[in-house]
Amino acid sequence: MPVMFMKLSQNQVGESDLVYTAVSAENVSVTGDEYMYSYTSQRSKPDQSVFIPLVNCTEMEQAIKKSSDFEGVTARWFGVADFANTTQTTLKASGVFMVLDTEKEVKIGLGRDFTKTLLGPNQAFVTTTTLKYLGIEPNGRNQIQLVIDLRNYLNLALGTNKVLTEDDLKKLSDRFGFNYDPSQTYTFRGSDFFNSADLSDRSGIDLSFIDTISTTFTQGQVSNFIITNQEQLFIIRQDYSVIEGFESPNGKFPNSFGNVMVIDSKYILSALLKSVQTNFQSINNGNIYFQAVQTLLGDTSSIADLDINSYALEVDTVLKNREKYYLGTPDDTNSKLLTVQTNLGLRMLVQSRAPVAEAIVGFYYMRLFLQSIFATMVFFMVLLSVMLIYSLMISDVDEKQYEMGMLRALGLRSISIMQ
Repeated sequence: MPVMFMKLSQNQVGESDLVYTAVSAENVSVTGDEYMYSYTSQRSKPDQSVFIPLVNCTEMEQAIKKSSDFEGVTARWFGVADFANTTQTTLKASGVFMVLDTEKEVKIGLGRDFTKTLLGPNQAFVTTTTLKYLGIEPNGRNQIQLVIDLRNYLNLALGTNKVLTEDDLKKLSDRFGFNYDPSQTYTFRGSDFFNSADLSDRSGIDLSFIDTISTTFTQGQVSNFIITNQEQLFIIRQDYSVIEGFESPNGKFPNSFGNVMVIDSKYILSALLKSVQTNFQSINNGNIYFQAVQTLLGDTSSIADLDINSYALEVDTVLKNREKYYLGTPDDTNSKLLTVQTNLGLRMLVQSRAPVAEAIVGFYYMRLFLQSIFATMVFFMVLLSVMLIYSLMISDVDEKQYEMGMLRALGLRSISIMQ
């Protein structure tokens, strides 16, 4: 029965035993609640005035390799997007797109009952309900279009309109500490803000063109540029071949995600860069930013080769012999997971949660309820069995009592009756 409830729990929330996300320095706490464990870096805390919610997956993996408790670790990215039929782009469905390393997740056993097919360039898995709505067959030949509108993220984070206006740009300027004045003139020199030599060494990309960038503009010109070209600046479109459809994630990820599109992290950068290039090619060549951006996008081979899995929005881990952590009480599970993380000794600004442990708590009380019902039924069955045996014995004694009385009346001695 405990294994059954564990299976139900991981089908509901996914098979990831521990999930790590970034936390800003000012929000780090030494202690956490039952299923939240926070770790503070023993290094000096960096300036977190601008919090970037990314986890250093490389550092996390190095730490986990030193532990014998973990099967493996994998990086994941999520986002909200629209899915469209490439032949009928007006037919759309909203959902979540997931970027993950399909090969690595198969290797560490994350999503054991999910498809083991590995994704290639411009290939995707999509929920069957989404495919049916869009009229797409998952045969590898039909395509689905991923539409990422960055304005939606601005709307969620800052309350801007879905179609940006000058008031929205003023709001963004105020948010980042700029005094919005359409007539204000600025001179931008790339060398004043960036060390091109240092950036080139760090990224492996020739960024020497930054030193040649020098232009004068007004805030009004910037606003007009953004408002006029916001479709090209904020909307990314990319077509993917649908390899397989799936009814349920079967523990690959939480089943509450709804419409989901899964793509491989190895090929996401090259696909997005291709889409961005296409967008900027449609922008007026005479624009003050066009030449600089086109120069940056001109050689994308180095950018496309970057490993997106070095950092992630979320890092998922799988434990070895994971069943032993969930077969006891919630307190036992909590204690074991806390011991695992204490032994891990992370020195990172991260917080973790245990989704399976959280979900199994509800099933634990259901398990106690069913066990009590089962115990009660066993008790009554034993009681009925005892009463049945007793009644049969009493009935048999009553019959024998009459026979023995007749024999004694006929003169038969007691010892003869006993024989």
